[in-house]
Amino acid sequence: MGQPIYKNLTVKNFTSQANGQMAPAEGDGQYPFGYFRYVYDFAVHGGAISTITLAAQSGVAANTLPAGAVVVNAVIDVITILTSGGSATVALQLEAANDIFTATAYSSEPFEATGVEILTPVFATDTTWIKTTAARAPKIVIGTAALTAGKFYVYLFYFQSSTL
Repeated sequence: MGQPIYKNLTVKNFTSQANGQMAPAEGDGQYPFGYFRYVYDFAVHGGAISTITLAAQSGVAANTLPAGAVVVNAVIDVITILTSGGSATVALQLEAANDIFTATAYSSEPFEATGVEILTPVFATDTTWIKTTAARAPKIVIGTAALTAGKFYVYLFYFQSSTL
């Protein structure tokens, strides 16, 4: 493998966007990184057994990662613990089923307590990185039973590839 992609990462690689996003700066010859912050909020999205496209913030249409974005890290920040009247399962996906987080019980890690957890992909493990084939936003997949409460943010850190 070649040189690490983070070799020339500097603050100037980011430009501030609406909704708390940071997007890659263009034309500085460095390796531009960016991130998107998405939110699941039961009060906004509900909790029915379904697949829900996450929004950039409560009540705002989803911002999508561009085609060719290489997601190198994902982090979840649980604000309100998920609850369910049954045995709900939750998965997170971007490009394919379970690629960010495999379906698991709502009461299991990373949803069982408030705070920050690292998800897949993991920066240090390039075999877990996800490359989008089209513009996409992450989705939460609720299965088995409905959720009755909960709120979390998902942060996706990426760089833009020049190829699809």
